[in-house]
Amino acid sequence: MGRWLASALVSVGLLVTPTTSSQKNVEQSPVVHHTIASQPIPRFYDGSLTQLFGVPIIQVSYDSLDLDAPALARETIPSRLEKLTRSSRPLGDVDGIARLVWKDVHALGYSTSAVATLAPREALGLATRVVGLMDYVDVGGEDFLQEFGKLTVEDSLRRGVGHCSVFAAALSEVVDVFRSVNPRLSHILVGGDIGGYAKVPHEWNAVMIRYSDRIVVAPIDALWAKRGESLSMMKPELVPENQSEFRANVALELGEPLVAERELRVGFDVGPADVAPRSVGRVASYLTLVASSPERSLQLLVDARTIVARATLDDWVVLSSAYGQAYLAQENIGLARVYKQIYSQITDIDEFSALWIRDKRL
Repeated sequence: MGRWLASALVSVGLLVTPTTSSQKNVEQSPVVHHTIASQPIPRFYDGSLTQLFGVPIIQVSYDSLDLDAPALARETIPSRLEKLTRSSRPLGDVDGIARLVWKDVHALGYSTSAVATLAPREALGLATRVVGLMDYVDVGGEDFLQEFGKLTVEDSLRRGVGHCSVFAAALSEVVDVFRSVNPRLSHILVGGDIGGYAKVPHEWNAVMIRYSDRIVVAPIDALWAKRGESLSMMKPELVPENQSEFRANVALELGEPLVAERELRVGFDVGPADVAPRSVGRVASYLTLVASSPERSLQLLVDARTIVARATLDDWVVLSSAYGQAYLAQENIGLARVYKQIYSQITDIDEFSALWIRDKRL
């Protein structure tokens, strides 16, 4: 770590020079630790996502997914992954949801016994049609919040109206209703989106299947399907275009920033031109803010600055302003100051952003 960064970290209280051999050993460990009662306890896993779960996690397109291939029961999907797919939207009465679903299914010309024998892809297609019977309402304004903001999934199905998060939560529930009569769906988990870009104002679904040698995730969007697009059509601003970024995003959703860094570095080796600068910035931010590892954040950014082909000087300036403003908004002056130093070093510019010039706290 450079002398300039070490002094910066010490000055803001983020780096303490080890004074004992035991502290030195903890600092050199491949796992970040915190100490309780003098016993080092692992806080973050420092390996790949494959090492964490025992099998690789792969993103595929829904069209290429073989839903009839031999697979393990969905209960074998690691609980930490399954929890990521759970919707935060309240369901309402589950039996009430089932009654509404069967009412719509019958209106579409299908009997319960017919649903019980559908192939998986046909069943998911029908589930999408059921959800598509709802009218879409745009999110925004006080009127929306008063009328629709607190609707449960049951309420939305009954009233036939919802926005993207309702469509996503409803699709998961419709598939669960179908699964209760169709054993061919026993291995398929349809939950909320996983591995997408953060802070995107949209929600969609993911089909997740556990095979003996891998876990596959296929993003789908019932709302776009309602609008006449393919169920598997996903915009690039929503879902990463490469596996490394996808796995890094999953790791961050799991709260594992060290895993995210390792996965992103795989992308540097495989296809650096495909790694989005915003993913680098997000992982770097988590390393500093969550894992208290600004030195690893700096090294990631320095490496990305020379490797990621799509990243220009302007990209790093934009990222510096975005994350700096976030830290300042949190009144976290220390981290904002560290990122000022980091990005100044990367871009070789001392005063590259009006943010740093205007804010006298830095």
